[in-house]
Amino acid sequence: MARYIRVLAAEFLVAGLHIYIFAYVILFAINDIVGRTIGFTLPGHKNHRTTELRGNAMKFKFFPLLGALAAIFIAATPPCFAKEPVKIALQISDNNAEKMNSTLNVAANLSRYYSEKGEEVQIEIVAFIAGLHMLREDTSPVKARLKSFKQSLPNVVFRACKNTLDGMAKKEGKVPPLVDNAHLVPAGVVKLVELSKEGYTIIRP
Repeated sequence: MARYIRVLAAEFLVAGLHIYIFAYVILFAINDIVGRTIGFTLPGHKNHRTTELRGNAMKFKFFPLLGALAAIFIAATPPCFAKEPVKIALQISDNNAEKMNSTLNVAANLSRYYSEKGEEVQIEIVAFIAGLHMLREDTSPVKARLKSFKQSLPNVVFRACKNTLDGMAKKEGKVPPLVDNAHLVPAGVVKLVELSKEGYTIIRP
């Protein structure tokens, strides 16, 4: 809740600064109009209203500079002011087709849920131990679904444990092939710890 309040306050601040800049643009336009009005004063006639407008125009000379500075401030706004994406990590460590499909279902449902809410979501699926079979080209029971995910859900990233892959290669006498959208990480468990530190919610379906 506290994080939500901070993000909301930051959004209001940025919106306020945009209004601030818009106001300065309007004032700059008024300044230009005032200048043109002064230019049409009849020669030889002293016009107190014109003198007053000229004074106001001089007061507005600094507005464009302040507007530019405000624009630079917004451009340099740190990422913490922006709404952070939802971060979720799913782990699969079992060579079980049902659990693999459940993991993919959870990823698809989460992605669709947050997309409908207009929120960004980042999902990582980490496969290790026996669960690495999910990402093996030769043994995966969900290979067709993985291909579909690559095309329709690019926000879902698949991580393959290199420690597990090395163990399988040693046992089988060759390095098992992985699907195209699998990304190797040194150790699956370590990757989950790192993701947790980065703000990911760890889920085991």
